[in-house]
Amino acid sequence: MRGPNFANIGEKSDAKCYTQEAVPTPLYDDTPETEAANWERFVLKAFPDSITFKQLRLAYELSKVLNTANIQIDGAEERIAVQSYLPTITSNRTGDQNAVVAWHENETETETVSNPAILARFIPGARLGSDISPTATSRLAELHAKVHGHFRDPALLRLAEVDDSLKIMDTQGYMDRFTRQTPEILRQMPETWKDILRVTDAAFQRLPQGVVPTSFWMGDVMFKGERPSGLVDINETEYTSPLLCLGMSLWGLYAAKGGDIEPIMQYMATYQQHRELSPYEQQLWPHFMLARAIMCWQGAKLVEPLTAPGEKSAAKGDEERIIKLFADLRERRLIPLWAKP
Repeated sequence: MRGPNFANIGEKSDAKCYTQEAVPTPLYDDTPETEAANWERFVLKAFPDSITFKQLRLAYELSKVLNTANIQIDGAEERIAVQSYLPTITSNRTGDQNAVVAWHENETETETVSNPAILARFIPGARLGSDISPTATSRLAELHAKVHGHFRDPALLRLAEVDDSLKIMDTQGYMDRFTRQTPEILRQMPETWKDILRVTDAAFQRLPQGVVPTSFWMGDVMFKGERPSGLVDINETEYTSPLLCLGMSLWGLYAAKGGDIEPIMQYMATYQQHRELSPYEQQLWPHFMLARAIMCWQGAKLVEPLTAPGEKSAAKGDEERIIKLFADLRERRLIPLWAKP
């Protein structure tokens, strides 16, 4: 596979110590890392959808910015390691044989790659789940706020602001991949959920915009004990509102804690100690948490027919949690009282 400024990994390129023979078949997250003598450890990250080289370039640059920032948490001397990417990509579009290419930093190629995968440096640590403690939750929120502190970095804005294809200006646009080809799922959505999406859609023009990893959640943070040690999987990077990213993290935490709103309030209190929200962000973050929850429900509805007989589908579980989340947010007067489940 060749194009402007491309080179096979086997030739001299930015990915110096890797050869085409060293790249295994693309696998998904949590696969064993591949290691060779005198080489850095790395993992091969695969994407379920197609992606453009420009989107990968944005994630590549974001990892460089965050690593340069030397983010530290809760007074610790050790900085957070942010997973960096080699300027390489594989694709099985040429058949069973994976083509391996590298892009240069001045790459302007807009080609879309199907079933892509990228080489990412290995970050040690462990992911936390439902057992995440209040201390670890606060440190996670601090990390999230400090990542968002760089969303207006000039180097990132130069890449994103000149290219409308990298911008997400409304929630519905971000959900098009779920709704465009599956309108029946949209028809099943309660009207109040649609109202929430309309509010978030209208909010974008009033919210700060920048470059953020839109899929950031607790599963993307590696821990050593109760202290974050690394950030991984920032490959879904877009020019958008930080609230789209924040909503994902809040919903993931809420679901992991079995629908407990208290960790959410703790998370937001800590987050705002390290990044001040604009007035509109302060008003609308609960809507974006609900919007991301609804997006997860939509994704679960797509695979609901695969649910085994007698088992509760993931979509049903999401639906029950969303209804409870509505009640929790209304009780704290964080969403309009007209918004009913």
